[in-house]
Amino acid sequence: QVVSSLPVGSVMAIAKRSTESGDKEAPPAKRAKAEEEEEEEEDDDDDEDDDDEEGDEDDEELGSDEDDSEEFDMEDFEDVEDMTEEKLTTFTEAYKKFCEERDTESGEDRVCLVFGTPTDIRPVPQTAEEFKAKTPYVFLDAAGQDFMETFGEKYMMAFAANMPEEEDDEEEPAEDVDVSKGYEAQLKVWTETLAEVKSMDPKERWQAGIALVHQVLEDNPGNLFESGEKGKECSAVVTKLAEMWSELLKLDDKKMGLYDGAREQLKKMLKSLVDRLEDKEFAKGAYAGKFKVAGL
Repeated sequence: QVVSSLPVGSVMAIAKRSTESGDKEAPPAKRAKAEEEEEEEEDDDDDEDDDDEEGDEDDEELGSDEDDSEEFDMEDFEDVEDMTEEKLTTFTEAYKKFCEERDTESGEDRVCLVFGTPTDIRPVPQTAEEFKAKTPYVFLDAAGQDFMETFGEKYMMAFAANMPEEEDDEEEPAEDVDVSKGYEAQLKVWTETLAEVKSMDPKERWQAGIALVHQVLEDNPGNLFESGEKGKECSAVVTKLAEMWSELLKLDDKKMGLYDGAREQLKKMLKSLVDRLEDKEFAKGAYAGKFKVAGL
């Protein structure tokens, strides 16, 4: 399993080991079939056409590589006075190496989840070692991945299912949409899931707890916590989440079933959540002082 190299809000997305490229074979196949039909009609030379097709595929691959190299740009570092194109290139290469190293540490039975946006790190990292030291990341096994996916889907569907239906003839969405029912449904999912997680065996609980932290941090239009709409109720949830992690961190690594180095990374992850919740721009500071985890 691999770590995605593209930032998504405040949390890096999990990417499955590349079977996706095999799923995208239909368009090339259709092009090949079309070219074969043209060859029959025009009696063109088969070898020449094959060479042209291969050249087209090579161009596509080059284009893809070029797109990947543009994931970061100078605008991401407007606050860094001494930022240069050379440093940007070094930054990009270092981050790519950091991701490749995490990929090597992963396996068929686990994936790596990286927290934070790389362009937010200061000073700007110039080596993979600097990224490793400053970036929280954890590994999830198959059960942890399933829980995260199930909870994330249930959480977002709760919001979507309780949104007012748009009229078919509306050209633009209404500006004043009542989203309160969507947030109420999300809060219900959160309360029920948190109670479920707190009753889990510690070896399962810490991975499920990561999924909960992920949803607080995730940057999307339906983020209950970032909206600030249910500030009082969400503050209570944040406090209970902190209590759960405080209880977990009191246990030793064996009791929690942690792999080597996991505790340090979990603490980094939790500190990143503290920083987010203490930020006055996040829900206007509604959760400042609410997420206090013992042992950080």
